[in-house]
Amino acid sequence: MFFTGFPHLGYFSSSNVLVTGITWISGLLLITIPILFLIFLLVRIFSDYRVKKRIRNSMVGTWLAAVILFIFSFAFQIPNYSNNSSIIEFTKVEMADDLVKIDYDDFETDDEFMISFGETFVNKYALYGDDVRVSIFKTDSTHITIEKEIRSQGRTRPSAKKYAKQVDIQEKVRNNTILIPEYYRIDKGEKYRGQNVRYRIYIPKDKKVEVAKNMRWIIRNNDFSRDDD
Repeated sequence: MFFTGFPHLGYFSSSNVLVTGITWISGLLLITIPILFLIFLLVRIFSDYRVKKRIRNSMVGTWLAAVILFIFSFAFQIPNYSNNSSIIEFTKVEMADDLVKIDYDDFETDDEFMISFGETFVNKYALYGDDVRVSIFKTDSTHITIEKEIRSQGRTRPSAKKYAKQVDIQEKVRNNTILIPEYYRIDKGEKYRGQNVRYRIYIPKDKKVEVAKNMRWIIRNNDFSRDDD
């Protein structure tokens, strides 16, 4: 995965090109040198070949230097996540139906080939994150309010807000259904800094709410579910 995903690591890199280069090159050496030692060990078992001492010592020295450089450069990356900020958007929805449905919006991408980095996925066009959560509350209001908060981390609060603004995610309303995207998108060339999206949907208390079964795991709170108890 490391070699396949290497071209996409810019999403996670620092703005300092030198430090970014040191981080990924030292990380690559940390992986490749032990693999080479394993190969040499197998060759030694099945043949009379022996690696010269100076080559072996050079590899050990390079690996130790890579460890030190990786720790240093990785520590330099930590402040990129030291501050938090968010942006909040509100949308009012008028809905005559007594039943309000909450469902996923169909996920579409320009390229089917995806590489996984834990909670995020990348292809040649964008990074997609699945840290999207929904809370549903009762309200005395006569209309539905969709509150969308996009959070991010950054080296400073202004930079964290800038990264939050880079997130592309848009809910939709069709008839009596509110469609929540399964993933948010960050276009190629932008930075991933732990962005996440929190929806808080306020629905008039006299309505009924139906949540699609396939998205129940992202529901943090649902006031209407207590009516079924």
